[in-house]
Amino acid sequence: MRKSILVLAAALVLAQPCLVWGTLLPASPNPADLNDLSHDTLWTWRLDNIWFAGAPVTSATLSIKNIYNWREEPNRLFIHLFDTVPNAGTASRRDKAAGIQDYFLNPHPGFAPASGASNILLAAPSFAGGYSNRTNYVYTFTPSQLTILSAFIANGGDVAFGFDPDCHFYNSGITFDATHAPEPSTMILAGAGLLVAAIVLRRMRRRQAGQ
Repeated sequence: MRKSILVLAAALVLAQPCLVWGTLLPASPNPADLNDLSHDTLWTWRLDNIWFAGAPVTSATLSIKNIYNWREEPNRLFIHLFDTVPNAGTASRRDKAAGIQDYFLNPHPGFAPASGASNILLAAPSFAGGYSNRTNYVYTFTPSQLTILSAFIANGGDVAFGFDPDCHFYNSGITFDATHAPEPSTMILAGAGLLVAAIVLRRMRRRQAGQ
């Protein structure tokens, strides 16, 4: 019995890389709520050191918890995906534009890339006013956006987001979550470990039955 447990434990160790590589994130910025996404502040958020051996991203979501507009007025939150941005982690600057305008369509080059192949508008949601209308906003990447996301991460191991809140928003935290397919070599290694375990256990049972 003890040998059987050791064999299964060894198989799980071999399979462990597959389990680890199966989850890429989640991650949250610092501060997690980006100062409530105040209407007078622009934000970029860069995630570094995301390596997954070229395996494509299979799912991704961007979530904002308990977001609402605390004034009854038109509002919009422009959310962009970037290949990269100059500043690591989170960075901010004053939003001097009046009204509802998407700053990241023409950003300062020292803050974010120009609109184009490296700068994709993901979403521009609006939210009802008042605390009673707070909601958990979840944006799910489309298949074409997952392809873009995978390419951005593969190009240097990082990816970034831009947030332009034209509003008086409140929220209690932002999270980016993504998963990717295990690399083929890892899956083969895990499968080989389980196969070896099955063969050894079968031989042990035959020996026990012959005693």
